[in-house]
Amino acid sequence: MIKSSHTANLIEVGCDEAGRGSLAGPVVSCSVIFPKKIKIKEINDSKLLSKNKRIKLEKIIREKAIDYSFGIANVEEIDKINILNASILSMHRSLSQIKNDFDFLNIDCEGNDYKILKSINLKFYKPELINIEVYDDTKNNIYQYLHQNGYELLIAKSVSHIFKRKISKII
Repeated sequence: MIKSSHTANLIEVGCDEAGRGSLAGPVVSCSVIFPKKIKIKEINDSKLLSKNKRIKLEKIIREKAIDYSFGIANVEEIDKINILNASILSMHRSLSQIKNDFDFLNIDCEGNDYKILKSINLKFYKPELINIEVYDDTKNNIYQYLHQNGYELLIAKSVSHIFKRKISKII
């Protein structure tokens, strides 16, 4: 899970999935926009939380979020298009239901899963900043893809990298 950046006056949406490592069941993604002053320290990787803690946090998230949405890819879709593509599909479904505009896309792309980032229509969403996890095996692919879409590397810390949209490149 990537931690919130809450950068300046930009509206940040975070998107992540759960259920990708399961042996059965759907993959579910959630996109959330929180007010800048809200800090919910208990939010962490759902695998590390008890069922009771997840239920408690769900209520808090629903109450505090400016906007949130879910996307689901069911078992039949997973079997047909594979788990990676089903994860991408669920993330798209989740992001497409966010009603508020956002400037900063905070997304967790692990390992070779840069396909998740690549599949997001950057010309439609047009986030000002993108924060992703970049690993050595995908670094060149991600850098090249974002550069071609009008983004440049702004900050690189460990595996978390922030890219900024070059306004002149986006029509």
